[in-house]
Amino acid sequence: MKKIGILGGTFNPIQNGHIVMARRALVEYELDKVYFMPNKIPPHKTQDNLISNKDRINLLKLAIKDMDYFDILDIEFKREGKSYTYQTLEELKKQFVDDEIYFIIGADSMVNFSTWKYPERILANAILLVAPRNNLSQTYVDNIINDYVERCNADIRLIHSKEEMVSSTDVRLHIANGESVTDLLPKPVYDYIIEKGLYKNLKCKLTDMKVRMYLRMIFLTDFLENVLNIPSALPICVLRLPCAMTLVYSKPILQDFFTI
Repeated sequence: MKKIGILGGTFNPIQNGHIVMARRALVEYELDKVYFMPNKIPPHKTQDNLISNKDRINLLKLAIKDMDYFDILDIEFKREGKSYTYQTLEELKKQFVDDEIYFIIGADSMVNFSTWKYPERILANAILLVAPRNNLSQTYVDNIINDYVERCNADIRLIHSKEEMVSSTDVRLHIANGESVTDLLPKPVYDYIIEKGLYKNLKCKLTDMKVRMYLRMIFLTDFLENVLNIPSALPICVLRLPCAMTLVYSKPILQDFFTI
């Protein structure tokens, strides 16, 4: 029986953080192989600024070249309509009949896991490996994990890594503004993006990135104070003023606010 890792995502573009997460899961849980599985039309994200399937596959190939322990699964590209993880995993269970499937996600996805389509069917068909995020309380994430373990008899494990994933949205915006991201992307991936002129004409530019930062800080502050009853160190009255002044201008950001 083999241990198969699956790392799904838009990979728009694939970045070093994805590679580190996959490699850490591979080593820590002694996986035989990790497959990068690009989404066709992810249900929780808009298609704004999404490059073509062909370009995303090409970037993946460049990123994992000469790494025999990595491969690509384009199963979701072959399905019509939106991609739902529970459907994909049920199909993969038929493909890897005698193998264990380890589905790799970030802690941010774990926090929003209840919004996924049929999360209990996902948990029934895979062992979940959760990578930490520096901007999320590990205690909070652990509580969510424990709830699913108890309610669904799920097998959910942590990837012990301190590597921080950079928002792919921010990576795209840096590229659009001509800023170097060579420390965030594999060099062949960066070279391909520049050669093809990808992400040059995004809907939102650098000013919007600042607005996005304000919005995230506001949502985080409200969450801490009103949901967890934890006083925030950020004075929300200070944050709201510059944010309110730019909300009308930055309306496109709200459509894919949490896209990564």
